[in-house]
Amino acid sequence: RFDFEKQILASTNNVTTDPNEYILTKHIEAEYFKTAVLPVFTDATSTFYPVAGANTPVDGYVACDLTTTWATTHDASSVPTTDEGGVFPLNALGNFAWSYRYDNNGRKIIARSFFLFDASSLTSSAIISSATFSVYVNTKSDSYGDSYSWFNVVQSSPAGTNNLVNSDYSQCGAVTNPTVGATHITAANITTSSYNDFPLNTTGLTWISKTSITKLGLREGHDATNNEIGAGSNLEVNIRGYFADQTGTTQDPKLVVVYTLYTTPTVTTQAVNNITSTTATGNGNVTADGGATITERGICWNTSTAPTTANSKATSTGTTGAFNASMTGLTASTSYYVRAYAINSEGTSYGNEVTFTTLNIPSLTTPTATAITTNTVTMGANVTSNGGAAITARGTCWGTSANPTTNCIAEGGTTTGVFTHSRTGLPSGTFIYYRGYATNSVGTGYSSDATFTTISPATVDWNNSNVQEITLAANRFFSFTNGKSGGIYTLILKQDGTGGRTVTWPTNVIWDGGDAPALSTAANAIGIVRFIYDGTNYLGFQVALNIH
Repeated sequence: RFDFEKQILASTNNVTTDPNEYILTKHIEAEYFKTAVLPVFTDATSTFYPVAGANTPVDGYVACDLTTTWATTHDASSVPTTDEGGVFPLNALGNFAWSYRYDNNGRKIIARSFFLFDASSLTSSAIISSATFSVYVNTKSDSYGDSYSWFNVVQSSPAGTNNLVNSDYSQCGAVTNPTVGATHITAANITTSSYNDFPLNTTGLTWISKTSITKLGLREGHDATNNEIGAGSNLEVNIRGYFADQTGTTQDPKLVVVYTLYTTPTVTTQAVNNITSTTATGNGNVTADGGATITERGICWNTSTAPTTANSKATSTGTTGAFNASMTGLTASTSYYVRAYAINSEGTSYGNEVTFTTLNIPSLTTPTATAITTNTVTMGANVTSNGGAAITARGTCWGTSANPTTNCIAEGGTTTGVFTHSRTGLPSGTFIYYRGYATNSVGTGYSSDATFTTISPATVDWNNSNVQEITLAANRFFSFTNGKSGGIYTLILKQDGTGGRTVTWPTNVIWDGGDAPALSTAANAIGIVRFIYDGTNYLGFQVALNIH
């Protein structure tokens, strides 16, 4: 609600106030603030005055004083140069509005006043709720006293804003029945030695320019309606007061504007969630609408800092409060900058900036294969990155062609780093492709391929001969059969022209000192090994390692 309080400030706070003014206090119930979205916007008030002298904006009046008919005086487009009237930007008492019949000989005087205000400090963002045009009246006269004895506000259009000219006489609203910007005040209700207020109506409010000069005027009722004052002498309807050229502003014409100055919204940005390799959810909160309706809100993002709505964006319905929006079309393993935004009639506001990185499949390197036998091997790899999401499985795959996705078995771990595990069931004597893998919520990543060949088995049947010769065309895993206890056996091993072939001995071969001999792997190298069989084990006792 609104209350008018007279002179409270002056009596309680030693604040100087105008004795003819009241204090307008707005009361807002405390309960309102329990649910209000802050900041709470209330009205602001600005008072504007014309500027003294030949400056923008000017004020004054133009009078036409002719000994002729009422119509000629009223309808003149400009004050004739022979007229006793003219332009009056005064620093003393002047006629705010005047219709005067001097005598029956035909002398008529009509005065129309102009009041220009620079209200551009409001700016275009101001929402005007009300305005009052006020003139301080020193004297008044109403010697005719009919239903047209009143005064009202019109919109003026003088040729300039610094000075008035004779031709402005016809630029104070329409010559007859001008559109009025307030409810008229009758001469009887005009108060002298006081401000008289004209609260502007809806039309009058549209005359206020928030970016330039507001141009008002004041007309007397007989003049405005083109109703001549009847027969007689010295009949007039007139109010007089000070224009801006008077020292100070205590009695100057004034325009008091009540408005709300809206601002852009207030927005915050929260952390991004639900991140995948190509999508994510952005989160924001419009904590204040700036006093104007939110027309759009959402999330914008880019791969460089300070994203705007000109970059990628996703909208979310609603006005104030928390919201989210889905970001799509993202690139895996990419860092993004994100800001929430909101738009109202005053512009676009952005929240703080947050960052996130889209997910990717895990990364692996360095596949390894050790302890290779005819059908077993120890495989491994190195998980160098989890791709931004928890690893759910890691292991190895093998096959007989490149980039194997078969024979994949999990090792059991779910972390990054090096791992190994034993693999069985491989075919002997086979060229194997293998690689490591790791899986997260995005998918499965693989290392590069590596290869090895499982060892081919070779069975030596001593029933065939106590001396046998074998050319190594591949890595061999030997097994011995049909040895006789006390028997002495000789094995001649030849590398082929390629060389590099290795030998794996049966488990029942025992060597002097416990270590198998290091046979030469040079191309065409020859090694000779002799054994004595004791019924259980073959005892290696004589070796020639590198015969050419």
